Amino acid sequence: MNRIGDEASRILPDNQSDLIVSSTGRAWLVGPATGVEVTELTPGTTLRGVRIGTAWLRPIVGVEATELTDRHLAFDELFSARLARRLADALWAGRFDDELARLLWPRAEADGRVAYAVRALASSGAPAVGVLAESIGVSARHLRRLVERETGLPPKLIHQVARLRRTIDHAASGTHVDIAQLAVAAGYSDQAHFAREARRFSGLTPTALVGRR
Repeated sequence: MNRIGDEASRILPDNQSDLIVSSTGRAWLVGPATGVEVTELTPGTTLRGVRIGTAWLRPIVGVEATELTDRHLAFDELFSARLARRLADALWAGRFDDELARLLWPRAEADGRVAYAVRALASSGAPAVGVLAESIGVSARHLRRLVERETGLPPKLIHQVARLRRTIDHAASGTHVDIAQLAVAAGYSDQAHFAREARRFSGLTPTALVGRR
């Protein structure tokens, strides 16, 4: 990410977290979001950052991901002074890569069950949590706890956010969008269902959301 902003931005949930540095000198983590965030940047501010894969949040930060949900935390609240400084410098210089990530977090390893569950939940043919849990070999209750601990998000929300994101992407690929048809194609039960989730996650009606794509 490398953004220059001069107006308020509407940031929708996306099942990800971000490590961000700013030209103002700030460096912080944006935890997984459960709703829309409207933020305003001072004109001329530059942001640079990197995304954290959903299943990697707890292994990288070292705390249960539920403690990071809907929060912004400075690097020095999460990491040692040395790691925080090295991370911020690398992000600002555009030198962050997989090799550096392994050096900064040599023992970090995502739980394979969570990574698999996140991929399945985010897919267009996402299975029910109970079916997914059975395929992994755990109970539905255990899978919910495991996914929330590692990602900061419940399985159902991961599925809902991914569906909304796919819907927006699908709308962006066409020149004329019929909201009712879009809702059905995306897997919503009807247009009203799409409208409820659009408002929940973006604060906008489906028409306004699609129009801002």
